[in-house]
Amino acid sequence: MRKKIAVIYPFVPHYRRPVFCTLARCSDSYDYVFFADEKAIDVSIRNEVKGDDFNMRVTPIFEVRGWIWQCGLWGAVVGAEFNTLIFLGNPYYLSTWVYALLGRLFGKKVLFWTHGWLAKDAFLKRMIRNSFYRIAHGLLLYGDRAKSMGLEYGFKEQQLRVIYNSLDYPAQRAVRISIETSSDPTHHLPNELRKYSMYVACIARLTLQCKFEMAIDALARIRDCGEGEFPLVLIGDGPVKAALSEYAQERGVDVVFLGELYNEWEIGPILYNARVVISPGKVGLTAMHSLAYGTPVITHEDFDHQGPEFEAITDGVNGSFFHADDVDDLAQKIIFWRSKVRTSEERQACFSVIEDRYTPRRQLELIEIAIGQR
Repeated sequence: MRKKIAVIYPFVPHYRRPVFCTLARCSDSYDYVFFADEKAIDVSIRNEVKGDDFNMRVTPIFEVRGWIWQCGLWGAVVGAEFNTLIFLGNPYYLSTWVYALLGRLFGKKVLFWTHGWLAKDAFLKRMIRNSFYRIAHGLLLYGDRAKSMGLEYGFKEQQLRVIYNSLDYPAQRAVRISIETSSDPTHHLPNELRKYSMYVACIARLTLQCKFEMAIDALARIRDCGEGEFPLVLIGDGPVKAALSEYAQERGVDVVFLGELYNEWEIGPILYNARVVISPGKVGLTAMHSLAYGTPVITHEDFDHQGPEFEAITDGVNGSFFHADDVDDLAQKIIFWRSKVRTSEERQACFSVIEDRYTPRRQLELIEIAIGQR
């Protein structure tokens, strides 16, 4: 009889569904059961609890001033059904402190699925975070930088397993191949983009933290210095959309707002045909999305204020790093890619890093190594 693994998340973000489905369908060693609420805590993230793609048990979430308690986990934690518990490793989830400690008390293996350390915290915050992480037998981390920081804080090598991150790469690969083998790669673009010979793109929720006004300023600088004029294409919606539209009009920059898109057959042609994807505030799954379609990514070089996914970018090969908050340097990086002739080698450099580390199948392999590790 195969061992059963409990994966405990507050809800199922749409970007986690592919790896959850891969764990459920493709494992040769374990049966995975997922615990989550039917509603999302963060209303800006689409919840994907639906269908029969994986075994889901509903566990309601309660939130008070940012602190989270997840109900309905007692049986999973203290019963005999599961021998391994994988929690989303967020110290603001008070129930995780309690249930993870109980799981260890009852002989379960406890793992935290977490981005880990992004930067060096202040002393008190670092002590709380590290105390929380030490409850688990091991951490499933998004990147190698977090592992290096964990080693610096005294965690052992075997406690730190890097599993990276992923989107639905099999679906993205199918879309990419369809575009590459078509007679006209621009054929499936939205009508409003087909008139442009070149554009740059962003894909993210439109928030202040994304600093998309920097992209507008950079395109205005490029135009003003005679290096060309082309639009910014934004995939996503959010609270600063109206302000960005107004600012773009003031700066005389053409911005195309495409709204929220989740279908890869809609997203794929847009990212594939973009000359470059820009992430001025910080980069996260945007890097995974763009690189999967063979398009370089530009983001800033202040890694203390970056998502772990910046590690997928090799400067000058499949993307660029500009000086944080430096519009002129961002403009120069866009000009660098615009002036290069796009080649199949460039596209290969983009999606090969995804195929090597950032796929649901690769995450399955790395998670199961961590589960089986003594």
